[in-house]
Amino acid sequence: MFIDETAASTRMARRYGWAPRGQRCRLPMPCGHYKTTTVTAALRTSGLTATAIFEGATNGQRFLDYVTDRGAKQAPLAPFL
Repeated sequence: MFIDETAASTRMARRYGWAPRGQRCRLPMPCGHYKTTTVTAALRTSGLTATAIFEGATNGQRFLDYVTDRGAKQAPLAPFL
C-alpha cells in the first residue's frame, strides 16, 4: 500500500498567455482569494482506498488524523496504526 498526498491551489493560475497579434491576452484568475485543497489517498493494487479531501495544506497532525480515522474505518490501514 502506498499513501500519497497532492494539492492544488488557485494561486497556481498562469500569469501569461498567447493572443493573436494586436489583441490582448485576457486570462481570468482570482485576485487575492487564494484557496488550497489537499487530497490524501491510499493506493493498492486493487485501486484507491481511504480517500480524504482537506481544505488547506497537510501537516503532521492532519496526516495522523487521516491515518487514525481511516484506519478505524477501513482494515487496509490497520497495520499502520
